[in-house]
Order: sequence, then C-alpha cells, then structure tokens
Amino acid sequence: MRIPAKTTAAIILASMAIPLAIMHPLAEYDTLCRYAPMAEAFAEGNWIEAFHPRFGVIFSVLTGTLTWLTGLDGLSSCVAVSTLAWALCIIPLYDIAEKIFDRRTARIAVALYVACPLTLQYALGGLKEPLRTLGLLLMIKGIFSAYADENGQFAGMTPTILGAIILTTLKVDTVLFGGLLLAVFVFLTRNRLASSIAVMVFILSCQFPSYLVYSWTGYWLPAPQYISILQKMF
Repeated sequence: MRIPAKTTAAIILASMAIPLAIMHPLAEYDTLCRYAPMAEAFAEGNWIEAFHPRFGVIFSVLTGTLTWLTGLDGLSSCVAVSTLAWALCIIPLYDIAEKIFDRRTARIAVALYVACPLTLQYALGGLKEPLRTLGLLLMIKGIFSAYADENGQFAGMTPTILGAIILTTLKVDTVLFGGLLLAVFVFLTRNRLASSIAVMVFILSCQFPSYLVYSWTGYWLPAPQYISILQKMF
C-alpha cells in the first residue's frame, strides 16, 4: 500500500521534531504545574490527581499512557504528544488548502505552517494548542469532504468523528466549537447514516468530561463553566 506523501512528510517531521522537543522543552507554566503532574499521576494510577473537570480528559490519557509505557517524565510526555499533534496537523491542512486552492498552494500552506515559530513553540512547550488545532483541522477537512460528496457516501465522516472526539475531551472551550462544526457537517452531508453516527459519537465523547464535572459539582455538563449559564436559565 502506497503511503501518501503528506503522511510520509508528517511521519518524518514528527520523528525529527519529537526527540528535539524532549531534549529541549520550553518551560511553560501550564505544562509544568498542571499537565506534566497529571500525566505522571495517570501513569501511577492516581485518577484523582490525573483528571480535573477544567482540563479535559484526552490529554491526560495520551500523556499518561506514554509515561506509563516508556518511563518518560510527565514533561517529556506532554512535549512528545504535543509535538506529534503539531506534525500531524499538516495532513488535514494540506487537504483543506488543496480543496480550496490547488496542490501548489497546499504545499506553500504546509511550509508556512511548519516555519511558523508560534505553532512550534506550543509544541515544544507541551501545551494543548497543537491538539486543539488538529481537532479543528480534522473537522474542517470532514466538512469539505462532505460538501464535495455528491453520491451520499461516508465522505468526511472519519476525520469529523476524530476531530469531534479531540475537541469534546480536550478543553472546556473546545466543546462548543466541536458542536458547531458538527452541526455544519450534519447540514452538508448527504448521508444520513454518517451524520447519525457522527452525532452519536459526539454525544458519547461528551459523557467523559461530563462525568468529571458531575463528580466534582453534581451537574452533568461537559464543562463547569456552563453551570452558571444553566443556573441563570433555570
């Protein structure tokens, strides 16, 4: 099976960037004081310290699993996961730029993204922003694929679902964006089964952060910030 050039480029970029990121991480406050200790707590099976309703689920799971499997410290695991997400972003970014413009523009877009110091800074710092960007790009890629599909196939369903899972379980401020992009996908896709599956996965993935919020506050909501809104409404 022939691997697409964009996927090969992402693998090469990740294999070069991840060791560099682990050897020379940036000292970001959120990573040092929150995400790294949570990853180490996950690896130790300390679930109370590994999860917090304000900080989502998926990042602790990914970084904690890496710490548990490899023996890396929490900071290194956060940096590795963040850098991998940063590298994987070039795959949906290339597809989106190619659909909107052409192949040449897509290559330029990827080159500019890789050369942007801010995106690399987020990755080297072990922050969640690269994973959030990956989720957004995946859902946008799914929307474009659904819009271009005229035969009612399952075009765009897989990236949409993957992006929705990332956004609903990553941070409290990404749940709303995931829901809005999912609504666009449902509106554009001609395959009702694909839209139904995507909605069900979105609802299911919201249950994990909702359980965390419930265990801390007694409200079954995907983010604690929504509690005040609910109280004002009722």
